[in-house]
Amino acid sequence: MERKKTANRKRIVLTIEEKLNIIRRLENGESAAKLASDVNLGLRTIYDIKRAKTKLWKFFKKTDSSAGPSYLKVIKKSKFHQVDDAVHQWLLQLRATGAPISGFMVMEKARQVHKELGIEQPFLASSGWLRHFKRRRGIRALALLDEKPSANLSVIQSTKETFEKLCEDQDLNPEQVYSADETGLFWKCLPTFTLATKQVETTPGIKVSEERVTVLVCSNVTGTHKLPLLVIGKFARPRAFKDLDIHQLPVDYYHQKKAWMTRDIFRSWFIYKFVPAVKLRMNMVGLPHKAVLLLDNAPVHPDDGSLCFGDITVYHLPSDVRAMLHPMEQGVLQNLKLHYRKDLLSSLVFGVENDLLAFSKYYNIKHAVYSIATAWEKVDQITLQRSWRKLWPCIEESEELIQESEEEQEQDSLVENFVENLRNVPGYEDVNGENVSEWLVVDSADPGYRLLDDTEITGDVPSTKVENSSEEEEEEEEEEEEEGELDEKSNEVVEVVVEEEMLMLKVKEEEVEDKKVVEVEVELDEEMVDVSKISHKKAVQAFDTVIQYLEGQSDTERQDILLCMALRDRALEKKNHYLK
Repeated sequence: MERKKTANRKRIVLTIEEKLNIIRRLENGESAAKLASDVNLGLRTIYDIKRAKTKLWKFFKKTDSSAGPSYLKVIKKSKFHQVDDAVHQWLLQLRATGAPISGFMVMEKARQVHKELGIEQPFLASSGWLRHFKRRRGIRALALLDEKPSANLSVIQSTKETFEKLCEDQDLNPEQVYSADETGLFWKCLPTFTLATKQVETTPGIKVSEERVTVLVCSNVTGTHKLPLLVIGKFARPRAFKDLDIHQLPVDYYHQKKAWMTRDIFRSWFIYKFVPAVKLRMNMVGLPHKAVLLLDNAPVHPDDGSLCFGDITVYHLPSDVRAMLHPMEQGVLQNLKLHYRKDLLSSLVFGVENDLLAFSKYYNIKHAVYSIATAWEKVDQITLQRSWRKLWPCIEESEELIQESEEEQEQDSLVENFVENLRNVPGYEDVNGENVSEWLVVDSADPGYRLLDDTEITGDVPSTKVENSSEEEEEEEEEEEEEGELDEKSNEVVEVVVEEEMLMLKVKEEEVEDKKVVEVEVELDEEMVDVSKISHKKAVQAFDTVIQYLEGQSDTERQDILLCMALRDRALEKKNHYLK
C-alpha cells in the first residue's frame, strides 16, 4: 500500500524577540495549538519555546542593547564562555554607572580575565573575538563606543518601539505601567565647609560621611499610585526605633549590614510589597491584575524568572540607554533628594538644635526616614508623568494638573536660598554657592548597591576584602545606638508645657468608611493659654511629642504620623518665609 505523502513544512527559525512574544501570548492565555497555527510552527516547537522561557528571559535581561533579540535567532556559547560571562558582567556593571566604554577596553579586560581565571588554553582577544562577543551578547556597535549620547539615537528609538509594543501587546494602560529605581542617600551629610564641619568630623561617635541608606522609589506612569519608599538601613532595629513598631513607619524598612540593595531584598519587596499593592490598586480602579514594572539592568534585579507573578511582570531596560530613558533618572530621584535636603536644612537652621555639633548628635535615622517619606509625598504627579516623556509619552498634560504642580525653582535661586539660610548657623557664615552645589549632588553617583570587584566578577576565588570585623560592627552599632538614643518618657499621657501652663492634646479615634482615622484635638483654655505667644519653636516641640506618642500606639497608621510631620514642617517653614 502506497504511503500517503505529507507536505513538508518550511523550516522557520524565529528570532529571540519572536520567541519571547510567543511566551507572552501563552502567559496571556492563548492556546499552544492556536499559536502553532498562527506562526506556522509545530506544537512541539511551541512547547520547546515555553520550556526555554527562563533561559530566553535571562538572555533578554542581560542583553546590553534592545536591538539584540530582534536579529539574534539562537543563543550561542563561546568556547571561552567563562571569559565571556565575566567580561559581560563587568560591562553591564560599568554601563550602569554611565561610564564610556571602548572596544579596546573590552579586549583588554578579556585578556585580564583570562589570565585571572588561569585558563591554560591560549586566548587572543582580537577584534574578531570582540565582533563575535558583541553578536553573542546582542550588543550593537553604537551601544559600546565612547560617543556622545546623541550618537545612540537608533538604539534609543529601538528601545522605545520595543517597550511601546510590549505595552500594546499586553493591552496595558498608563495605570498599569510602573518604574522603580534605587539610589544611595547620604542622609546626614551637610555642605562641606572646613570651618563648620571640622569639629563635627573629629568628634568621637559621629561619622557623617558614612551615614547612608538605600532608597527604592516606585510609581506608575500616571503618578496616581506611589508605593511607600523602600529604605534599607544597616541595622535591623536601630536605637532610634526604640519603642517603635517598624511596621508603622511611613516606609518599608529593610536592613543589610552595609545598607546596600541585594537580590534577596529586591525579590522580597517585589513579592510581598509590589505585587499586593498593584493588585489592590487594580481593584480600586477596576482594572485586571495586570502590570509591568520597568527596571534597569542592575545586578541586584533578579533575572531567574522569580519576578513574574501571573500577568504582573518586569521589563529590563537595556543598560546603554538607562541614563537617557529610565523615568526615575529624568528628575524624579533628583526631585526627591532636593525635597529631603530642604527639610534637612530646615531642621538644622530653624530646628530645636541650631548648633551644628548638637544637631549632628540629635538627628538620627528615624528623623531621616520620616523626612524622606515626607519628601516623597512632595514629589508631585506632574513630575512623575513628565519623567516618562522620553520613553513612553502616553499622557497629555492637562492645564489643571500643570497649575496644581509646584513651580520649579531655578537652580541658581535655590542655591542662593540655601546659602542665605546656612549663614545663620554658627560656623557657616562664609559658606558659598559652590559648597552647596556640591552638597546637592553628593550622592548622585551612588547606585544603591555594591559594585563587584574583579575577583568577584571572575568568580574564581572568594573576595579577600573584609567588609567589617565583628568588633568593628559592634562598635558601629554602639555608636549608632548612642546617636539615635531617645529620652525614655512615659507615653501614657501626652503633655506639652507652654509657659508654665498645660496644653492638653487628646487623640480621638473614629471609624470613617471602615478605616480608622486618628484626629488630634487641641483643647485650649483661653484664660490659661495665650495662643499668640506660642513660638514656632514650641509648636515644633509639641508636634514632636505628638509624633512620639503616635509611634507608641499599636493602632496608629502611617497617614497619621505623616499628617503630624506635615504640620510640624509647616511650623518650621513659618520661621523663614523664603525657605519653601
